[in-house]
Amino acid sequence: MNGEDLTGSRSYANYKGLKFIAYGSEKGWYRIEMRGSVHRLYNNGQDNSDDFDKHKLSCALGILRTELGIHTEKEILNNLEFGVNIKLTCPVSRVLSNLLTYKGIPFERIRGDISYYQCETNQFTIKIYDKATQFKLSGNILRFEIRVKTMAFLRNKGIMIKVIDDLLDPVNYQKLGTLLVKCFDRILFRNDDIDLGRLTVSERELFLRGCLKEFWERPFLPDFEVKTQYESARKMQVRLENKFRSRFAFPMIADISQLIKQKWAELAHS
Repeated sequence: MNGEDLTGSRSYANYKGLKFIAYGSEKGWYRIEMRGSVHRLYNNGQDNSDDFDKHKLSCALGILRTELGIHTEKEILNNLEFGVNIKLTCPVSRVLSNLLTYKGIPFERIRGDISYYQCETNQFTIKIYDKATQFKLSGNILRFEIRVKTMAFLRNKGIMIKVIDDLLDPVNYQKLGTLLVKCFDRILFRNDDIDLGRLTVSERELFLRGCLKEFWERPFLPDFEVKTQYESARKMQVRLENKFRSRFAFPMIADISQLIKQKWAELAHS
C-alpha cells in the first residue's frame, strides 16, 4: 500500500510488515525512514510470534538488500527492540501479578491489559507480557524484551551498534543478551505466597510497605537541602531493595533469569 499526505511533504509505503516514510520538500525527497519489524519481514509480513534467531536475522537483512535495495552496511539505526520468548512451568500471570519496579520506576499495565506490562525510562522501555495470550498460542510463554529509544543508551553500555549490519556482529549480539539478563535481574518482584505469620515485626513492615510500588520511588535530589542527605537516602533505598529482593522475591525469578540467558545463547547459535 502506498500513499501521500495532503501537503505532499511525506509519502508512505508498506512492505511485508515494514512501513516506509519518505520526507520531502519543494527541493525533493531528502530522507526515508523505515519502521516496523524485520522479524515480520522474514515471516513474509505475518506475525512475529515465533523465535527469531541470528540466522533468521541474517536472512531478513538479506531481504532488505536484495528485495528493497537497502544498503544495510551504511543505513543508521535510531532504535532497536530485542528480547526472548521463554516457556514457564507456571502460568505467566503469576509472574506478572508480582511485578513491582525497575530501579524505582513502576511497571504499568498497558491499556488495562492484565497480560501486558511495561516500564518506561528516558532511554528505553522494558516490556514483559504473556505471549501466548497476546498471540492466542498454547502454553505458558513469557516474553521479555527491551525497546531502545536512543542508541546512546547502548553505546554507554559498550554496545557499538550504529548501522543495520552491526546487529550481526557476534560481540554486539552477545552483549545485547548480557544486557537483557542484567535488566531482568534489576526488576523487583514481590512474592504473594509469603506467610505474614512467619515474619518478624520489622520484616512484616518491610514486606507490606514494599508491596506498594510507590515505596520504591527513587529519592529526588532537589527534595534535599544538601547532596549528602540525598546520597544517604539513595544508599538506604538500595539496602532496602536488596533486602526485599533476597527475602521476599518471587521464588521462580532466579530460574527465569537463567532461562533468559540460555534462550539468548540458543538464538545466537542457531
